[in-house]
Amino acid sequence: MKRIFHSTFGKVTVFILLVLFFSLTAVSVAGKLFFIESDMSYMPEETYIENHLSSLVRSQSDDILWNYLYDSGDLYSMKHNYSESRTNLRLRLSSVSPEGEELLFTNTEVPFDTVYDVYYTVCTNGEDVTGENVTMWDQNSSAPIFQQESEENADWTRHYYHMILGMDPELPVKDHLYRSSYIIHLAYSLEEVAIPVAAVSGVLTILLFAVLMSSSARRPDSEELAPGPLNRIPFDLLSAAVLGLGALCFVLATELPSGFGFFNIFVPGYLFAALCLLAIVCLAFAWCMSAAARIKQGNLLTNTVCWRVSQITLRGASYLLRLLASLIRSIPFIWKALFLAFALFLIKIFAILDLDRFIIFLLECFTGLLAVYCIYAMWKLKRGASLISEGNYDQPVDSRFLLFGFKEHADTLSRISSGLNNAVEARLKSERMKTELITNVSHDIKTPLTSIINYSDLISKEPTDNETIHEYSDVLHRQSVKLKRLIEDLIEASKASTGNIEILPEPCDLNVILSQVSAEYEERLQKADLTLITKLPEDQVPIMADGRRLWRVFDNLMNNIIKYALTGTRVYITMVKQNGEAILVFKNTSRDPIDLTPEELTERFVRGDESRNTEGNGLGLSIAKSLVELQKGEMNLYSDGDLFKVILRFPLIPYQGETA
Repeated sequence: MKRIFHSTFGKVTVFILLVLFFSLTAVSVAGKLFFIESDMSYMPEETYIENHLSSLVRSQSDDILWNYLYDSGDLYSMKHNYSESRTNLRLRLSSVSPEGEELLFTNTEVPFDTVYDVYYTVCTNGEDVTGENVTMWDQNSSAPIFQQESEENADWTRHYYHMILGMDPELPVKDHLYRSSYIIHLAYSLEEVAIPVAAVSGVLTILLFAVLMSSSARRPDSEELAPGPLNRIPFDLLSAAVLGLGALCFVLATELPSGFGFFNIFVPGYLFAALCLLAIVCLAFAWCMSAAARIKQGNLLTNTVCWRVSQITLRGASYLLRLLASLIRSIPFIWKALFLAFALFLIKIFAILDLDRFIIFLLECFTGLLAVYCIYAMWKLKRGASLISEGNYDQPVDSRFLLFGFKEHADTLSRISSGLNNAVEARLKSERMKTELITNVSHDIKTPLTSIINYSDLISKEPTDNETIHEYSDVLHRQSVKLKRLIEDLIEASKASTGNIEILPEPCDLNVILSQVSAEYEERLQKADLTLITKLPEDQVPIMADGRRLWRVFDNLMNNIIKYALTGTRVYITMVKQNGEAILVFKNTSRDPIDLTPEELTERFVRGDESRNTEGNGLGLSIAKSLVELQKGEMNLYSDGDLFKVILRFPLIPYQGETA
């Protein structure tokens, strides 16, 4: 069924049926309303026809006399126009004078069924009767039928006419009297079926209209919309064209058939009017189909000249506004503020000169509100800058309710915060990648290195008389072990710096651990010609720490002292409890000048001697610092000339018993 309705033949068929049923509905409703309005329902058919035809006959008398006067008594034309074969009207026109009546024209010897008998007085001011020199009265009425302005002193001549009008009751000629009688008879005949016909045709009209609208822009072989060429026309132009053509058809239907005789000659007036009204209906339904297709496409408003003009206008206005805004933004904020202040100052001066207290009051209120707003905006900017200075880069500066330069400044701070955040993230990512690279490479090197150490050990145990081979194997074994230690330190430093190391904190007594460190390194310090001096509290110094990791921190610090301290000097280890913290200080005199800053000394692979002749790999202090920080502590390095000092801080905890 859809394929039938979506086809061109189906649409044309539905369109024709829709026009027919709509016309039938309109004619039925209009006929019923006319039947009720003209009191036809309260009057018998014969009586109504008689009264209506009598009124039509009476309305002809003035036109007949005027045509006779205008044509200057052209009886030939009157005989032709009002002959018995052309009209059902029966006419007798006489000229009345003191001597009696003189017959001028009649289309029958004795008029029958007389309905109208009238006398006329005609005044003329010349020999020729035209519209400019004649005035005509109906003696049966008080007002002139036709009167043309003339000079007061004109020489008027009076003429008197008598007209008798009637009609043939059989109506043998099909003129306007016959057609009127036929239409009235037809109206009476169809009056009973008008309402049922209007109801049925109205329902069919609605159904056909729905089918036509649903099939608009549809094709039987495709589900996609395929609007016709009519939809390419902008909708407002199409609407204007349909409205103009409809108005033209309406004018033609109401004016031309009655005003021009050739319409009545070739096409009857009522038929021409019906065709014009039918054209209006067709235009209306075609417009509805186009509107339905555009609604389905979603371009009912966009495919209009007004929409395009409005879009061009809006784009132009938007461009001008953006241009104006850019010009305003290009002006420095200080000049904007000065201009506003100067404008307010001038307005206030004029208000004071005019003594307009109300304007002064409004200006004072505006100035106060402006000052409050400026303070509020500066407070928001200060708050945003403080967050950035504290390292809070993730949250942008709140720019709500900020305008003009304040908003620009807030956006600038937000961009700075975002840039810093991106830089920090990039640096952290780079550090993680380097650490992961070091860890992965170290693990990959560790496996073949273990084989090298094992085979070098096996080579050294092989019996041989060549002492050079033993020397080579010893060097190989010694360097392999050194490289293995370096790789292990490197892996531990990488894990410590990234926090990828397991920390098991438990209560520890620093006094006990430092006593063990002193005993452990006493012999090595003596070999290095160093004297260890310790100053520790007498009571317990409890902290939360991982004993194994803390021992590694102290081991790295003591090894660093043994490697770089000047021989024959003293090494100091002191500890105090202060402000809820345990503060440990390692001090020694450096053998070589320290040209590096404390921050550089804690970097990986940085050593105190630039010649790199001493043992070590520059990871000790870096590992120690990372392990301290992982245990909630703090490690700082200081150098003053040859004096090198390391300060450790750990938060104290309540003592919970003996430490292991």
